[in-house]
Amino acid sequence: MKLNPFICMQLFDEALGRGFTSLDSYLILKEDAEIMHKAYDVMESSNKYTTQQLEYVSTMLTVKTMHEKMMSSGELISPYDENHKKRFTLVTIEAEADDPLLKGHIMHFSEYGIIQPAAKISMPPEYRKIFSTMKEGDHLIRYLNMSFSLKYSQDMFIPVLLKGNEISPGS
Repeated sequence: MKLNPFICMQLFDEALGRGFTSLDSYLILKEDAEIMHKAYDVMESSNKYTTQQLEYVSTMLTVKTMHEKMMSSGELISPYDENHKKRFTLVTIEAEADDPLLKGHIMHFSEYGIIQPAAKISMPPEYRKIFSTMKEGDHLIRYLNMSFSLKYSQDMFIPVLLKGNEISPGS
C-alpha cells in the first residue's frame, strides 16, 4: 500500500482515537519520511488538533528516525542470539524529532529475562504477559515517549513488530 499525506493523516487520526498499533507502524515506517512530515504539517496548520494530539502524532516522526538509525547500527537486534526465541525491546524516547542526537535508552528482554543492560532486576509482570502472547520468532519493540508520558501523565507507546529482523504488520 502506497501512502500519500492524506491517507497518512487518516492513520494518524485513527491512532489518536485508539493508539498506534503494529499495523500502523508497519504502514507508516515503510513510507518515506517526507509523506509523514507533510501529513503532520497539514494537521498542524489545520488548527483542528490540540498540542497534546500533535505531540502524540509527532512521536511517530521521532520513531521513524530512531528506528531506521538503530536498525542500521544493529542496536535493536545485536544483543540477541538464536537462543532468544521471543524478544522484547523497550526504547525510551527522551528527545524530540528535531533533536539530531535523538537521545534514548534501550532495554533488551527475552523470554529468559533482561539481556541488556546487565542488571539484577526481575522482569515486570506486564512484560511476562507480553511474552505469553508472542509467537516464536517475534521481536516486539515498544518506543515509549518519556516526555509525553511525564507531561500528560499517560504512557505513550508506539509498537513495532519484527519477524526475521524485518518490520511486520502483525499476525
